[in-house]
Amino acid sequence: MGDGATLFVILSALYLWECFLWIGKQTVAFVASWNCKWTIGSRSSWIANGHGNLILLNPLCPYGTVILSHLSPISISPDGLCLYNSQSLNGGRTEQSTACLTFDEINCCSAEGKSLIINQAQSVNCGSFDQARSICNLINAAVPISRVERKRLVGSFIARRFARDQAGRRLNAAAGRLKVIRIACSVFFLFLFVIVPLVVIFSGYGLNHLIIPIALIMIGLTVPISVLYYFAHKELYPDLKEERVTNLVKMALCPPGAIRAADLLAADVVASFDPVVIASLLGPNGMDKFVASYSRDLKFPIKHELSEPRSLEITEWYNNALLECTVQYLAQMDNGHWKNLFAAPPRDEGSLSYCPRCQSQFNIVDADCPDCRGIALCAYGQNSLEEEAKSGHG
Repeated sequence: MGDGATLFVILSALYLWECFLWIGKQTVAFVASWNCKWTIGSRSSWIANGHGNLILLNPLCPYGTVILSHLSPISISPDGLCLYNSQSLNGGRTEQSTACLTFDEINCCSAEGKSLIINQAQSVNCGSFDQARSICNLINAAVPISRVERKRLVGSFIARRFARDQAGRRLNAAAGRLKVIRIACSVFFLFLFVIVPLVVIFSGYGLNHLIIPIALIMIGLTVPISVLYYFAHKELYPDLKEERVTNLVKMALCPPGAIRAADLLAADVVASFDPVVIASLLGPNGMDKFVASYSRDLKFPIKHELSEPRSLEITEWYNNALLECTVQYLAQMDNGHWKNLFAAPPRDEGSLSYCPRCQSQFNIVDADCPDCRGIALCAYGQNSLEEEAKSGHG
């Protein structure tokens, strides 16, 4: 294999690497599939660990879009915050700290990249630059005010995650900006992986003789994509200068990475909104199952590691506030469709009980669900519990 062929293989490998995306356990990915239908990124057991997993995006440039939604890495209430989120998605919870701080104990909070630094000591990893900055601003705003004012502030922060109209406007604004960038990226993709191989096959020239012209054309295609990316990113994420510069440097050092510039812009465009909201806007395959699973996880969280009363109070307050907003959003979105969200599943013959979280059925009664740690089975015919579940309140 000559130097030119080796270089082409390296460039192809670099591009393929850019098609992989690491998804943390506290992130939900909505991926555009081969037929342009949205799907919810599934967890891959063979490229995963306790913190998340890799998913492969569609390597064909125009069809590889991914939209992310990041759960909060902390629980926050009017009394303080706990560096723990009891939500369990994508195969379970990630490893988390159980540290807890009241607002009286917080002196300062700052955001450094995707890290949230509290009192210059406690560090929390966030899903994005924007999430770290927004949570930092919330904490700093909550420290000097009264508990009553904090309750309104935190409640408003959670409610903004369910602002469907605002999320829709963000998606539409991004679509307009991404259209031109996606065309430029597609041209780069066709040049590198279609035109170059065809020229080598039919021209009689080896890659060794074409390295310099190919490199010059690649640079010529990377520059306009980088310029388009810069202005689009500045419009969509005006405060995230660090992320903007970081990605531009990556494109300059690895030109094939510029082919995925549109995906870099799209990924976090609505990441601050709740996954239920994004699912309702995109309408992915399996949406009903996902929304039901997400909601039941909030109402029936699996057993966690918290034991300190203050941590439990903060985590439960945040979880209940999120559940209340989710139930209200679903009620407004589709009248009647979600009214039996927490109802018992249709009873199978021979079943005596069911798990209120995963809806599995069993022929035993006094036990916990083997798949949902700490969740007690509900016996069929337990009217008081079923009536509460059917009401949709918790």
